[in-house]
Amino acid sequence: MRTTRREPPGPWSWRAGTRAAGSQWVSLVAWSAAVELSAPLAGAGLDSGVDRVELGEAGRGVLGVGAAALTPLSPNELEVLEAVSSWLACGGGKLVVPHRERSLQVLGDEKRLDSLAASRLFAHGVLSFELLACEWVPPQLPWRRVGEGSVALVVENAATFRTVTRALSVDPGRYGVVAAGGGNAFVRTVAGLADPEVGQVSELRYFGDLDIAGLEIPQRASVEAERVGLPAPSPAAGLYRLLLARSEAQPVPTVDTERAERAAAWLCELAEPALAVLALPGRIAQEAVGSELLAEEPEALER
Repeated sequence: MRTTRREPPGPWSWRAGTRAAGSQWVSLVAWSAAVELSAPLAGAGLDSGVDRVELGEAGRGVLGVGAAALTPLSPNELEVLEAVSSWLACGGGKLVVPHRERSLQVLGDEKRLDSLAASRLFAHGVLSFELLACEWVPPQLPWRRVGEGSVALVVENAATFRTVTRALSVDPGRYGVVAAGGGNAFVRTVAGLADPEVGQVSELRYFGDLDIAGLEIPQRASVEAERVGLPAPSPAAGLYRLLLARSEAQPVPTVDTERAERAAAWLCELAEPALAVLALPGRIAQEAVGSELLAEEPEALER
């Protein structure tokens, strides 16, 4: 394998990738000669598709083709990479399996890859599902088909899911599916809308509680949505407008003003009236837009 040399970004740098022939390779470079490799890493280059693990001269090292530099590794990152290196040295994966199966096998914790997938090790291409011979299987997102459109609507809570699903089943308009976000779970389960059975999602609308946490959920979910090729969640403006116009706020003990401003900004043209509710301090549960109110104001669904 061809190599290049460059000035190091820090004491450690890890490289991972896939050769043209499809075999796996990893290369751990110790920029400082004072650092000793542990036994799993020292033997990682001996067999089964792992090219090498090399200890370079102080201040210089051998880089894998196409690799990008990382800043010094943390102890947790090094622990993960040592485990992956040892697993690859023993033959790696023979089949592509669900990511939690591989996570348990390689890292001893079935949920470890859940967090690693959002870490810099994946962001910089150091680790990948391809390298680990696994596929991301997101937590299940309950959804129901209501029509043939490409607009997906996610509602935070179960009661509103039932109400909205009933209304759209009669006249879906541009909607295709309605999903029950389940509160904070949606930050992880949003990937379920990328399932081929859901079909094309051209617009992803979200409707939740009008409180800080409820407004932060779709914003946090946008990272995972982008990762799987979905549009970022946008406000179901008609439903939020109806919630603000026809509901009374419930008082809450305190409010973090700066956090409230950031949360409300996601509502765009409705940010100002929403912030007024949050600043009381108060909140409005989305269940205030119930079956009876929605029957009176069906245009709020913006079909």
